[in-house]
Amino acid sequence: MGYMTILYNISKTKKLRQVLRKQDIACEKILWSRLKGNQQGFKFRRQFGVSKYVIDFYCPKIKFAIEADGATHSTAEEIKHDREKTAF
Repeated sequence: MGYMTILYNISKTKKLRQVLRKQDIACEKILWSRLKGNQQGFKFRRQFGVSKYVIDFYCPKIKFAIEADGATHSTAEEIKHDREKTAF
């Protein structure tokens, strides 16, 4: 099995990441208020790109990702995309 190349914050998703940062949903705002500024002892990044996906919150040091989608991802297409992202 070969090694998979993972690219972080690729330019293809830059505009999407910027839009997502400006359009926080309520649960993301609350969570970000607790994660930002190294409050938990780790630096988290918002709307961080990993390969073709955009992760809501990511801590590179411990490779920990948090998704806070809630009810906003309710269509069949969004659910399928979320399952693919989770499997990745």
